[in-house]
Amino acid sequence: MRPTAYRRNARGLRDRQAFEAVRMQAGALFAAGRSRAEVARQLGVARQNVSRWHTRWRQGGLEALASRGPTGPDPRLDDRQLHDLDTTLRRGARASGFDTDHWTLARIITTVIERLTGTPLPSRSHLEAAAPHGLAVAAARPPRGGA
Repeated sequence: MRPTAYRRNARGLRDRQAFEAVRMQAGALFAAGRSRAEVARQLGVARQNVSRWHTRWRQGGLEALASRGPTGPDPRLDDRQLHDLDTTLRRGARASGFDTDHWTLARIITTVIERLTGTPLPSRSHLEAAAPHGLAVAAARPPRGGA
């Protein structure tokens, strides 16, 4: 990943690791005596970011520039539950006892997730948050030829 990719929002572990690498490069440049403007220009990032990193670096060294991990609340579903959900969605709605093979958001949230996991999910945002984890929620129906 190019350093200029820092301008995008982090989307997952790889980006978080790449962004951390850019911050570590900045820390090394600070230690070498480079100015904030030089660091920003060399890494291709905004001066505001470099200024924030410089403050953190001065206060705690390279450790202060390390990633603090993912943001947001902890996931409600564990890896096994996500796998079970993915398998169920790929089999199709009929295999789960519905009249048609069309998945609706209501079916997925209120029936499939709650039945499989015992975890109630109160809003659509939880399902949308699951999509980056590789769940087959984007398809409203299974592929032709059955699933």
